[in-house]
Amino acid sequence: MGAVMRIVAILFVYLLLSVGDARASGEWNPISGTTPTKEMRNWIKYVVLGARTSVPPIVWLAPDQLNLGPLESLILLSKDDYGLVTKFTEQWTANTDCGKSDAKPWPAHTLEILKHNEGGTEVCIVPQVAACNYLSAEKHIAGMTWSAAKFAPIQLLLDRINCSASVEIPQR
Repeated sequence: MGAVMRIVAILFVYLLLSVGDARASGEWNPISGTTPTKEMRNWIKYVVLGARTSVPPIVWLAPDQLNLGPLESLILLSKDDYGLVTKFTEQWTANTDCGKSDAKPWPAHTLEILKHNEGGTEVCIVPQVAACNYLSAEKHIAGMTWSAAKFAPIQLLLDRINCSASVEIPQR
């Protein structure tokens, strides 16, 4: 039975890689998600890099609705809340040693944080511990209240990259 399950899993991954999402006209893949279009002006995206045994969730935060593929979650934020998350992300990445994109292959549970505005896209690649600290601290952004439902995609990401309850949340 184990061989049959492996074959089914291989066929499923092949199907995901070859078919994609019709809404994105072939511009979607299960590893990096939807390729942003010019209409997608402001967003933050979290993608897990490195070795994996399953397809991790891809989480987007944006002030506007985005057309995304399967296995992607959108956290739709008000413009004010999106501004708070953007400011938090900019401050956090400015004080963090963002890995270089030539550091492949990445260790398991490495997180890529992409922040895009009309001026371009900034990329920050961080190892598991830093990723856990960032995502955990995001829940405590001053002036912002997350509902459990709205934070659920980030919580799933925290779980999938094996963040423990012992992650230290920086005090502000």
